[in-house]
Amino acid sequence: MSGIPHDHYEPKSAFEQWLHRRLPIVGLMYDTLMIPTPKNLNWWWIWGIVLAFCLVLQIATGIVLAMHFTPQVDMAFASVEHIMRDVNGGYMLRYIHANGASLFFLAVYIHIFRGLFYGSYKTPREITWIIGIVIFVAMMGTAFMGYVLPWGQMSFWGATVITGLFGAIPGIGPAIQTWLLGGPAVDNATLNRFFSLHYLLPFVIVALVAIHIWAFHTTGNNNPT
Repeated sequence: MSGIPHDHYEPKSAFEQWLHRRLPIVGLMYDTLMIPTPKNLNWWWIWGIVLAFCLVLQIATGIVLAMHFTPQVDMAFASVEHIMRDVNGGYMLRYIHANGASLFFLAVYIHIFRGLFYGSYKTPREITWIIGIVIFVAMMGTAFMGYVLPWGQMSFWGATVITGLFGAIPGIGPAIQTWLLGGPAVDNATLNRFFSLHYLLPFVIVALVAIHIWAFHTTGNNNPT
């Protein structure tokens, strides 16, 4: 594979050689992690690790919360209260998930600012930058749909206003809005599809993050000077 020069994995033991010929997973991990890095990187470069931690935290807490949430308009808010009151540690899981999302966005804003400040969008890192922006857009969509799930007044009207923005697109807008809502207005179909997409998109983000990491490991870290 072309890219920045670095040492490649060389299996030593007989078992490593046997495994490498059949499933080179160790070599893949080695080539992914062992990459030349400028010595003068500063604290601006830690935010990618913070974002990886936030993503894992959000997925872990979200999976557990989804076990107790009911995506139905008459039961959604009650299921959130059930999580808060009856599930062991449920209140902590919900607060970690909600506040973890805020930390996630704070870290991604700093990460993007770093990229802008040091020119990480320039040649040869354009693909890394574009994938990062796609991840950011997917994060915004995921967060918005998660905001709707508790199905309170702010959730309901938030869904109405944001989907209404698509309805303002000339010509195709109303059709897009109806498709997003699952009907003529915000209702149970909206809640169901938002819950489904809110659960699905984080795994799409994981795949995009893997490609993002692959891209910058091919071109190398940007040098802060």
